[in-house]
Amino acid sequence: MTRLEESCVEVATAEQARALFVAGEGHGCTPGESIRVEFEGLLDD
Repeated sequence: MTRLEESCVEVATAEQARALFVAGEGHGCTPGESIRVEFEGLLDD
């Protein structure tokens, strides 16, 4: 099961947003969605 979530930060520039996301800052905007996926195998490059 994989969970997708939106995260939000309040910043003035895209560079500030990237820096905060890399640092793990921000808060969840929405509870997110869950999807279920079944794999028969994984490809290894």
